[in-house]
Amino acid sequence: FLNNFIYQMFPGDPAIRVPVDCDKPYGVFLHRENLYITDYGNNRLVRYDVNSGAQSRLDTGAIAPIAVTVDGNGTVYFSENRKLCMCRKQECFVETIVDKTVWSRYGLEKLCHIGAVASLSPGHLVFTDTIKNCVYELKFDKVR
Repeated sequence: FLNNFIYQMFPGDPAIRVPVDCDKPYGVFLHRENLYITDYGNNRLVRYDVNSGAQSRLDTGAIAPIAVTVDGNGTVYFSENRKLCMCRKQECFVETIVDKTVWSRYGLEKLCHIGAVASLSPGHLVFTDTIKNCVYELKFDKVR
C-alpha cells in the first residue's frame, strides 16, 4: 500500500496501481480471489476482488481492526483493541474469541496488541502480541 493504492508487481513487468479506499490499512490477507484489508482509519474490513476490482465492506462492526486472516472454510478472523474476533462467511455474526475476560481465566497478563494472526486450520490460530513479544497458539471448537 502506498497512498491508498495497492501495487501489483510481477517480475520483469511494471507495477500496476489499483485504487483502494482505505485509511491506515494495517493488515492484508489473500484468500482465493479476495484480498482482505483492515481499514484501521475507517473502522472496517474491506474485501477486494482481485479479478474484478470490486470492493465491499464486511459488516463486522469492527472498531480499528489491525490484523486479518481467513481459514479454509471462509471464516474471517480479525484483531482489534485487545481482542480477537471471528466472522463466519455464511452469517453476518461476529463473535469475540479472546478478550480480557477470556484472557484472565487462564491467569495470563493483559493482552496488549495482536499485530498478526494466522489460521493453521479452522479453529486453530496463531497470533502475536507485538507489545509483549509473544506468540500464542489457540485451538477452539466454535467453528462450523
